[in-house]
Amino acid sequence: MNKSILITGSSRGIGKAIAQLAHKQEYTVVVHGKTDSKELQKIHQELSGSVKTFFDVSDKQATHDAINKVLREIKPIDVLVNNAGIAKNFLKGIEEVDDEQALNEYKVNVLGTIHCIQAVMPKMGSVNNLV
Repeated sequence: MNKSILITGSSRGIGKAIAQLAHKQEYTVVVHGKTDSKELQKIHQELSGSVKTFFDVSDKQATHDAINKVLREIKPIDVLVNNAGIAKNFLKGIEEVDDEQALNEYKVNVLGTIHCIQAVMPKMGSVNNLV
């Protein structure tokens, strides 16, 4: 049986490249985006046998609900790649950083990672399954 991998933020960029590589390595790939975007639909169609999910990683309940739905379809998730992230605000000079945007980036980049780990890890089984 193939191993499975969930890659957050895999509709484009680095996450998409990781999904394509994992597919070539015969993983069952779970592609993810914040929304059901055209890019997410396209990578899902490109990677035969993949599973598509979309949710906002900064929303703990939405993350847990969506991952539990994926787990009902494929069990277990063997590998989690926390790739989703944003960095627009901190690419500016420090004097231009907006507090609300900074908090939003923190929620996605830090709490989003925590939410995904919390949802996936208890269902992975042994810590030895972590790659």
